[in-house]
Amino acid sequence: MLRHRQGEGPRADRGQKKKLIDYSAWLSGVGRDSCQICQAAYAARSRPRPWDRKRQKGLKPPVVKKDPPCATCRPELDPANTLAVMVYSRCSDQWRGGESGFLTVDNMNVEVAMDAAGVSSRHRTAVFDDVKTIIGTIAGLIQNERQKQREKLGEQGKNGHSQNRSRSRR
Repeated sequence: MLRHRQGEGPRADRGQKKKLIDYSAWLSGVGRDSCQICQAAYAARSRPRPWDRKRQKGLKPPVVKKDPPCATCRPELDPANTLAVMVYSRCSDQWRGGESGFLTVDNMNVEVAMDAAGVSSRHRTAVFDDVKTIIGTIAGLIQNERQKQREKLGEQGKNGHSQNRSRSRR
């Protein structure tokens, strides 16, 4: 069994694995706005408006402008997982899909991305496992989100269908 010393190479203990899963969930984008949408929303709130000028002249309390919470939105990534995230980013556009949606990123694409990133043979297994953790987390979240959307559409369809029947009988 391959063992790494503390601080040497990519090694994921429980805390590192938890941070990697949290970061993967953030990468998936499920349940949050994209960075561009969030930054645009905060920028729109920060534009001076005509009534803001009156507030600045002392007629009303000043408006407190807020910057987007970029520093707190993104979860902390353990430095030992940085290489796995870099490898994932190289193959993140290589998802294989099926009838049910996204399934996984092909293992060969992960291997090619590790070669391109220069992952040493000594760390390949750990990095590969971490990348597959990222992929599994993202795939699971996306599948759950799609299932919720299907259920929501199914409920709307049933409600709309029953309302149409009651209207036609009147």
